[in-house]
Amino acid sequence: MGVQIPSNMYAPHYFKGNILLLANDRQPKNGERIIFSAGDNLWIAEYKEENGEKNFYSIRDGRKRGNNKDIQYILGYIATHIEGI
Repeated sequence: MGVQIPSNMYAPHYFKGNILLLANDRQPKNGERIIFSAGDNLWIAEYKEENGEKNFYSIRDGRKRGNNKDIQYILGYIATHIEGI
């Protein structure tokens, strides 16, 4: 699955037009970036296992955005990305 970034809000990691290629053939590994749903939103976050709990940190500001109780679904981990035009 591919997700296109609509703006530069995730700079310097991803920029408008970049396409994130997701994989969901396994659970994300500690430190990988993922896309997950919570409420009506999709989030790009860094996945971290800490003290037996799965936590999700914003790639924009590094703040904790939730744990395994807060998410609805992990779409996948970011396998790679394609630079936009």
